[in-house]
Amino acid sequence: MIDPIFPTLGNVDMIPIDFIPPIRRIQLKVCEEYGVTLQAMLSRRQGPRLIEARREAMNRARLTKASYPEIGRAFERHHTTVMSACNALARRK
Repeated sequence: MIDPIFPTLGNVDMIPIDFIPPIRRIQLKVCEEYGVTLQAMLSRRQGPRLIEARREAMNRARLTKASYPEIGRAFERHHTTVMSACNALARRK
């Protein structure tokens, strides 16, 4: 798969995992699990599957100890969107 955000990386399946930023690895893994593309996850589209995948990826990204603003930049969103996504998942559990 060619990374749409970092096309200079080329085929990310051929790159050693250590060279891919942690949040990007999470995004790619969640995309695979939910059957969505990275481009769709980072888009403004609002389908239920995309929203769920995006929330899950943002929540997992918090486990990297990245700040809300850092995660927001990785998802092309405001940090309060990340906070809302993490809170929504916490309420459901």
